[in-house]
Amino acid sequence: MFHILSRCRKLCFDGSRVTGCRNDLNLIKKTGIIYCTAQSGLPVNHQGLKAIPRVFICSKNGVLSNFIWCFAIDVLYCQLRCAAIRIVPKRMYETRNYVLRSGKLSDMEKQDRSDEPVVLFKYGGNAMSDENLKREVLRRICSLRDKGYRVVITHGGGPFIKKALEEAKIESEFIDGHRKTTQRAYEYVEMTLKGKVNSNLVSIINAMGYNAVGLSGQDGRSVFAAKRLHKRMVDGKEELVDLGQVGDVAEVNTTLLQLLLDHGFIPVISCTATDENGVGYNINGDMFAGHIAGALRVDQFVVLTDVDGLRRDKDDPESLIREVSLEEINSLEEQGIIQGGMIPKMDSCEIALTRGAAAARIINGTKPEQITHMADRQPVGTVITS
Repeated sequence: MFHILSRCRKLCFDGSRVTGCRNDLNLIKKTGIIYCTAQSGLPVNHQGLKAIPRVFICSKNGVLSNFIWCFAIDVLYCQLRCAAIRIVPKRMYETRNYVLRSGKLSDMEKQDRSDEPVVLFKYGGNAMSDENLKREVLRRICSLRDKGYRVVITHGGGPFIKKALEEAKIESEFIDGHRKTTQRAYEYVEMTLKGKVNSNLVSIINAMGYNAVGLSGQDGRSVFAAKRLHKRMVDGKEELVDLGQVGDVAEVNTTLLQLLLDHGFIPVISCTATDENGVGYNINGDMFAGHIAGALRVDQFVVLTDVDGLRRDKDDPESLIREVSLEEINSLEEQGIIQGGMIPKMDSCEIALTRGAAAARIINGTKPEQITHMADRQPVGTVITS
């Protein structure tokens, strides 16, 4: 590294100035930061031959060492030699536990992310069933980290639960369209959501170079559940029906989620939680997501579904409604415009907005480009306003 040090006028440790780019020379233009490998010693920036003072990171073979050196340097010239230069992606050093010999975390790991906007995605539908589509959706979602967003993902897994129960030969009982969950059935629900769906999503995200942490509501006592009793009319009288281990969100504690977000992790949360006695409950994924979005006071709550948003005519893609206020929801339900699977999605947006989320939106998860368009502030999907 002596040939690098000889180029430096001043040695400093300024992780707070470091931002980054993807492992792609075409994206260097998104940052003014200089990157340099210990192997090549060649500073690189997007200004070409123009000399500008910046910060660069030294690495060896494209991987950060335990010593993360940051230098301030006046660049006299810039020479792009692709064969010799390896760009270090931001996500490689942003949250991983690279430490100094003193054992203390580096300044980069302590950087303040409290000003970064938070986006929570309710992930599900066909965007979860198709393997190629799943990977592209997750790639688009996680790419928001590179744009300066903090990201949370919540998910259900209805089709996977159905398959698991069928394979276990557990018959499902439905009451007015609601699945009754016995204690034996819940074991398979939890095993499927946490052990299969959640772990698969986390593995895919981590393989992309990001840092995902798989959770459920009971982890860190993040979500408390309460037993849900289904109300129905029998002979003109209201009757409460026990649905077994099906619950509603009773309380959300965001301490663990905030801690993960502040350290650059992506929480991936499955929709199960326990009550104060430790009894587990399966919770509707849309309602679960809405409560967490509200408690986190997210800047954007995004529900992924299989259509472009709310339509006046469900069979006419051209009848998309771009914006709906909370005051209009009841009227739209009475008119039959909000119906079927769109009802819980609109309800989840209402929960999120009334509990603290700044904005809510329903977009098409089978069109991953809509995620990017949303981040670029292009009109997409249906926006629900308070």
